[in-house]
Amino acid sequence: MIKPEISRKKDRLSLSDRSNISDLPKVNPAPFPDSRYQNIQALLSRTPSRTQTDPFDEYINTAKNELVPRLANVIELLLRHVKNDPIVRQKALECIKCYDPGKVILDLFELQLEHLRGRFSKKNSKTIGIFLPSQAYREHPGNLAQRLREKGFNVIVLVGESYQDKYENEPDVYYGGTNIIKDMDFLDAVISVTLTDGLPEKAKKILMVHDIHDTPVGDEDEFFRLLKLFDYACLSSQPVVNMFHNIVSPRQSTLKPGHALNLIPSGYIKLDRTLAYCQKHQEDQPVIVYAPTIIDIGFDDLVSIPAHGLLIVEKILNDFPEHVLVFRPHPHTLSKEPVQRIVEQFKENPCFVLDSSGSDYMDLYSKAALMVTDMSGTAYTYALSTLRPVVFFSPDEAAVAEKYKGSHYFIDREKIGAVARNTEEMSSHIRNFIANPDICQQKANAYRDQFIFNVGRAEDYLVENFELILEGKAHPSWNTYRNEK
Repeated sequence: MIKPEISRKKDRLSLSDRSNISDLPKVNPAPFPDSRYQNIQALLSRTPSRTQTDPFDEYINTAKNELVPRLANVIELLLRHVKNDPIVRQKALECIKCYDPGKVILDLFELQLEHLRGRFSKKNSKTIGIFLPSQAYREHPGNLAQRLREKGFNVIVLVGESYQDKYENEPDVYYGGTNIIKDMDFLDAVISVTLTDGLPEKAKKILMVHDIHDTPVGDEDEFFRLLKLFDYACLSSQPVVNMFHNIVSPRQSTLKPGHALNLIPSGYIKLDRTLAYCQKHQEDQPVIVYAPTIIDIGFDDLVSIPAHGLLIVEKILNDFPEHVLVFRPHPHTLSKEPVQRIVEQFKENPCFVLDSSGSDYMDLYSKAALMVTDMSGTAYTYALSTLRPVVFFSPDEAAVAEKYKGSHYFIDREKIGAVARNTEEMSSHIRNFIANPDICQQKANAYRDQFIFNVGRAEDYLVENFELILEGKAHPSWNTYRNEK
């Protein structure tokens, strides 16, 4: 399922909001005394001790105690590089003397930009940003950052939200959320793992499509509104190329004059990495994964969680007590009411596990005996990397056939598993697949080789052709669309 990330400056959230930080109002620091941030106030006013400690570390530790995690994480990420930059370090020290996090974050935005411009504005090599707008899809660029550095490019990774996960511990990771990526005019190219607006105007914009198949995209007009902001789209398989063609072709005349949109048959880096991991670490364990797709974007009449999620989980736990059920909802729906209802009802069951790990699922997939899903693209990633079966829960096949006629995602489901119209059929298919775990192996292997581009070398393909992208050119095998008027 291809989901857009849309940044809008008009959205404003309070400092206590758990969602992504949006534009924070500029606040003049209040005079002492101020009881809102007592520990920071005490820290700033106390007599210095004889033991020298890093003032940035002290500020970060105090912020972590007083602020919601995402605010504290963003402050720490913003300080990571500026505190070690001799040009902006003193400004950063002055910045953190203010105990109001709203003003601190705004000032640190500017200092991070000053630091980055100092690093890259006068460099001879091209500078590339890899943008990860949310917690989802962080695994999708694979090792592309390091591979492009080895080619001589400057590469930074920009996160739109901070979770202090393993991806943020990599070198040269910066904060790019709250629309500040738009001001990074030193970037020659931006690779984004999802549709989004608000990218630097002059940079080449490359969409790394985070889906392996032609799963539905929702509102096609809104999808194209965002897609036409990009110069290149890296696509995983022939069905995805066909789907993009069907969206772009009738709207081609609305492309900006002189602008070209290129579809690149690159392959799927995430599949290659999961495939390599599973070949090395695959185990047979009594684990069933329930991985339903995202909700609240127009598919709730066909997806499983709203009306059937509780029944699916209950049926699997009751019928297969010797198995562990790992519930892996889409990262964007973890806080949604239907998901929380399932977690609340089954959290005491020792065979129920909630997986909220975001992008990191390779270890889980290498162990799972099978997957249950509805219309999530992860079904094909799982099946084609493990060669293990998938049960598709689809209670209204007539509606699917009418609404998605011609979509190979639905046409080809039985090449990697089976379709269940109710929980009884689902249980029967699960039982059959547990008894015959290799039943889909040959078909899935042949399907993968037939439809997926550059299996095992998608990363190589992009690295080899990146000069063309930076030059605004296209390989003869790529599909190019222009406004011919």
